[in-house]
Amino acid sequence: MTEALQVKGLRKSYGKKEVLKGIDLCIHKGDIFALLGVNGA
Repeated sequence: MTEALQVKGLRKSYGKKEVLKGIDLCIHKGDIFALLGVNGA
């Protein structure tokens, strides 16, 4: 399948607070994808 988006080793921090630690993600063309936070946003 054709990849529309590929992410490897994504990290994010706010100051000293690390909120993402090495996320790998691959979304293929035609996939439906949603990412929801704790509050559903």
